[in-house]
Amino acid sequence: MLSGRTADGRRQLLFAEEGRFLQLDLIGGTAAFPSPPLSIPLSATISSEQWHGLRQVADLLAHGRLRPSLHPPPGCARRLTFVLRALDGHLAGASHRQIAIALWGERRVAEEWSDPRRNLRDLVRRAVHRGCRLMAGGYRRFLR
Repeated sequence: MLSGRTADGRRQLLFAEEGRFLQLDLIGGTAAFPSPPLSIPLSATISSEQWHGLRQVADLLAHGRLRPSLHPPPGCARRLTFVLRALDGHLAGASHRQIAIALWGERRVAEEWSDPRRNLRDLVRRAVHRGCRLMAGGYRRFLR
């Protein structure tokens, strides 16, 4: 757990565990009690994001850790992992077929590589191309 202050003086707590994060803004507190008790202001309507946040806080308090079931990876994580694995093979000098074997296994590649629809070939080609674009500066769009 990390603790810090924002530019306007609010305290924040950041819980991090194996790539999962939960950040809390702490409101209140005095010199005598610098850490306010945990209270969550609720309104008559609560968004699904707020509800999910409440569930995450309750689960953290109950289990003492950030469990993966309430902190799923972002939707793009699986695709980016695939792209980065393909890029890694490309940078190591592997052929597209060798990359496909590393990603899906020898059997599937043997069965599908010569398919006239060329699905596996196209998947590898596009993944390598996307990886090269990310490496050439395309990653910056994720940082915005």
